[in-house]
Amino acid sequence: MNLLEVDREGNLWYATTSGSIALRPRESDTTIIFNSEIQGRVSGFAETSDGIWISTYKNGIYRYIDKKILKVPLPNKLNTAVITAIYADRQQQIWLGTDVGLFAQIDQEFQFMHSFHVDNKGLGIYSICEEKEGSIWLGTTKGAFRYRDGVCSPINSNHGLTDNIIYKIHRDREGSLWLGSFGGGVFKSLGDLFTHIGKGQGVSYDYISSITKDRNGAYWFGSYGGGVYKVKIPGADGPMSVSNIDQEQGLSNDFTYDLATDRNGDIWIATNYGLNYYRQGKITSYHEQDGLPSEHIYSVRNGADGNVYAGTSNGFVKIEPGSNVKFTNYKLQG
Repeated sequence: MNLLEVDREGNLWYATTSGSIALRPRESDTTIIFNSEIQGRVSGFAETSDGIWISTYKNGIYRYIDKKILKVPLPNKLNTAVITAIYADRQQQIWLGTDVGLFAQIDQEFQFMHSFHVDNKGLGIYSICEEKEGSIWLGTTKGAFRYRDGVCSPINSNHGLTDNIIYKIHRDREGSLWLGSFGGGVFKSLGDLFTHIGKGQGVSYDYISSITKDRNGAYWFGSYGGGVYKVKIPGADGPMSVSNIDQEQGLSNDFTYDLATDRNGDIWIATNYGLNYYRQGKITSYHEQDGLPSEHIYSVRNGADGNVYAGTSNGFVKIEPGSNVKFTNYKLQG
């Protein structure tokens, strides 16, 4: 899958499935392509004051600083690991999720933190997120774990959570954690407990891929096969409500890879067949004949310039949102 990220300065980073990395500086239309600096397929990006960190699945990690990409020295155990997730916490510390456990950067060196229990052999880490109290949360192939004070504890049915794959962890502006699962719906943290939003609440297709929030405070969940769900959380203005937008309502495809809320509060939906724009209660679908470089849209992000950027199977595209949407394509080699 192609990865797309926007750094703090508004520069755009894009990785191809073959391992090439592209950088488009915010104030330039020139795309810089790094074809040989990184070896291996990219698994994630993270950013600290020490630069942009780039992890690969099977060939370690790299750092972009002073306009150069450099390979980061790693301990032997990490050199041979499959790195599936990278995350920078509020203290600028880098965390790595791998097939052999959890690692963290301490005093400029990466150290092994936890291997999980024997019965979790083969556990894979999909996502890493820091909660507001400072604990590190891990979304894995066998549910969620919380790492705190050197102890890694499973978060399971005793806390209201499933042991399904936790594919996505999202922290909202209020500090609540949202966990998107693969087959178990969505879970929202309520202190040490979780509330479940799944089939019983109207999210009938509960393989969740992505989460975002619109201008009115409603949450949007992307799913693999069920389109998207708009969920209004219960509060003073009423009970919970769930509405589904799928191909019958005009979505171009029900397999949703990513979601983003743009500067106007409108929703962009990346799918397996086309890019979708939800604005003023209406869905508009865009395809190659409308100017996109590909039908397969894997990621979508907000840019610091107010535009939206989407990663596709044939490069990335700059999107100028509003009543007259405009596309600018950037095709890459590799």
